[in-house]
Amino acid sequence: MSAHTTELDDDDFQSRPPLFGLSGSYILTIVGSVVIHAAILLVLASILVPVEIEEEIFIQLSNSLREETDAVQPDPTVNVVVQPDKLIEGEVDDTISSVEALETESVPSPALAEVTQDEIAAAITQPEAAEIVSSLQGHFGGRSEQGRLASLRIFGGTADSERAVHSGLRWLASIQQDDGSWDFTRIGDAEDAGRLVNAEMGATSMALLCFLGAGHTHGSETKYSTVVRKGLHYLVSNAKVISNEADLRGNVAGNGGMYIQGLATIAMCEAHAMSRKRDQDRNLKRTAQAAIRFIEAAQDKGGGWRYRPREAGDTSVVGWQVMALKSGQAGRLRVKAGTFYSAQRFLNKVQTKDGGMYGYTGAQRNRTGTTAIGLLCRMYMGWSREREGLADGVAFIAKRGPSRNDSYYNYYGSQVLHHWGGDLWEEWNAELRPRLVKSQVKKGPAAGSWKPVCKHAGSGGRLYETALSIMTLEVYYRHLPLYRKSAVTKDDPAIGE
Repeated sequence: MSAHTTELDDDDFQSRPPLFGLSGSYILTIVGSVVIHAAILLVLASILVPVEIEEEIFIQLSNSLREETDAVQPDPTVNVVVQPDKLIEGEVDDTISSVEALETESVPSPALAEVTQDEIAAAITQPEAAEIVSSLQGHFGGRSEQGRLASLRIFGGTADSERAVHSGLRWLASIQQDDGSWDFTRIGDAEDAGRLVNAEMGATSMALLCFLGAGHTHGSETKYSTVVRKGLHYLVSNAKVISNEADLRGNVAGNGGMYIQGLATIAMCEAHAMSRKRDQDRNLKRTAQAAIRFIEAAQDKGGGWRYRPREAGDTSVVGWQVMALKSGQAGRLRVKAGTFYSAQRFLNKVQTKDGGMYGYTGAQRNRTGTTAIGLLCRMYMGWSREREGLADGVAFIAKRGPSRNDSYYNYYGSQVLHHWGGDLWEEWNAELRPRLVKSQVKKGPAAGSWKPVCKHAGSGGRLYETALSIMTLEVYYRHLPLYRKSAVTKDDPAIGE
């Protein structure tokens, strides 16, 4: 039987018996009136409902639609650290305009890339900075122009550290390929290229994270917005989407696959979360959501991730996947709650000393790198600052201090200590920050980059070392401290009690 549509004219409609004694035309009038009044109410609601309530409604609706995985129950002892989703007044796209006065004189705010620390202090007082930091919202609120300046003032950044970030971004921009990608093996005339071939998706993601960390987005009109747009276009164009899952690993051989998946997903999710036109960037949003689904599907039954999908996990790869999923949540993308519960199970298997230390694939002790990764995951998945195991782990990392030949550990350790705050963070930062600034190449074709000294940098070379160094120097504002009040010393007269 063929399907067909029957069109009814007015006579057909009028010949039908009235509903509850009302004529058809009268019913149409009522329906039309209801629709119009409903539309008016929706408009009024959008005007009158406070943003906070509107966001809470959105979150509730999203949670009601979110799929759940196996019946993995949350740990009742875990106190979830709640991070607001809203960015500070949509200013994230203008984050580093103050830095760009290095080549532009029309920026009204201080040019951090060229002014002295005294001039920064004169531009924003400690009490003013403290008030701004306390009002910042969301994971990325510190990347706004105002938020970045205040965060630098409060958390230990300097004019020199910002100048180093700016120089690093300039070097990265200079080696971007015509198609928008970066390549570990192609770094212009600089020495110490990496050996990892066919890993453009990974190199591109690492470079993009540096620009995004400094507030440059594809929708902004900053010096590097075009650089970011081209890089994101490369990632989206080279995603392999099958059954609503986006494989971002590219064609890399060896064990780098899921590392690249995590990095590329973080880059996409951050760009989506920071976009002023979040709902209009449909290709980016769809690909980022599909990339999250790929990570969820790739999780091993033991709760971890490793080099290939569903391979028994290791803590290093787990760290990038957890941060990718958390970045997705920051952009209001859907993440299965069970994925985090399973990841906690994996961490439980590799931890020692009540969660104060973490091994690689098992419960090995005294491993600084994997311990820093495990602690950061625990922080993002809800452990409170009062948890004894967490405090012991932070103390262990702080006692070891920054490494001179492990930038990977320094990158994770800096985040852990930054979130923790207080004297331990200040001591760590006072040692690592000037060392990074001093070791940056100042002249020649490699100016703005860092010579690879990390014991893990053989494959990624100079680009890898530079990206980690830039992101480490962006730590003051790249992510707001999870334990915000505790991250600033209580005896600071600018903060008060």
